[in-house]
Amino acid sequence: MKIRKTLLAGAAIAALALAGCASGGGGGSTDNSGGGGDAAPEHLKVAVYGSTEELVIDIAEEQGLFADAGIEVEKVIIGAPPALVAATQSNEVDIAMIPTILAVRTMAEGVPLTIVGALDGSPVGEGEKYDSGALFASQKSGITSMSQLAGKTIVVSARGSSFEVSITNALIKAGVDPASINWVTMDFATSLPALKDGSVDAAPMISPFDLQAKAQGSVVLGYPGSDFLEGAPVDLWLTSNETAEKRGDALRAFRDATYQAAAWANANEDAVKKLGIEIGGVDMDPADMKPMHFFESDVPVSDLERINQTLIDMGFLDSKATFTFLN
Repeated sequence: MKIRKTLLAGAAIAALALAGCASGGGGGSTDNSGGGGDAAPEHLKVAVYGSTEELVIDIAEEQGLFADAGIEVEKVIIGAPPALVAATQSNEVDIAMIPTILAVRTMAEGVPLTIVGALDGSPVGEGEKYDSGALFASQKSGITSMSQLAGKTIVVSARGSSFEVSITNALIKAGVDPASINWVTMDFATSLPALKDGSVDAAPMISPFDLQAKAQGSVVLGYPGSDFLEGAPVDLWLTSNETAEKRGDALRAFRDATYQAAAWANANEDAVKKLGIEIGGVDMDPADMKPMHFFESDVPVSDLERINQTLIDMGFLDSKATFTFLN
């Protein structure tokens, strides 16, 4: 789910803190992360792009996991993922949440970045349950399957975006030549009425726009994002090689704390949905919101290599990436 972040409401924070106590929140310390005893906590500037999946940071904070690890986290929102890459590479931030497809493309193009950990995504075969990024067809188009999209007009947020990559993959699997597609760029709010009036044939939606698309009669064609990733995370935590070398202990502490928060979140889906609604500042019933799934361990390099090769095969990349991980 991808919706804009606001501050946690006081009631949500209190509930989260109580839940953390009940679940035994408060993780163990990591190797010399800068904390412990009376030492001042080590400060980390963490950049995100405004999605509810970042609430693992709020959970870790409220359950005292960062404090136990000897770190304090400053969260900043940088709306455009490419700008997150630039801020990370230039060391303006210590660590950033970056979409996996963009991360793979960036590293394949030679940008020196280090993978700290994995964040969110759908387990293999469970896209319908967890993935809110469905591809919708206009009701007026009469389209009910991917195979009917040849020669049609499809919306993406930007050319070469993660959505275009995943939709292209789905088209190929359905036997449709992506070169036949009339790709147009629109934001989600603009593409909703375009779907309704039939001026476009298909468009991907993220939450809460997906609920509005369903309400206006648009037809779900599938979940290209989760199908493309095949269980790999939607987002990764990345840092610059320089920051990884200088601040590795603090980054490992952050990773371990967020993995502990992820484990709590996966075990408390209903509570997390309520938190996501409060963080997003939207008016919706938690029952209408898809649950979120968070990674509790690192992404296998084989998943990233598979994504890299698929991007090459589809013509989005020319070269293979060298993946560097924070151990």
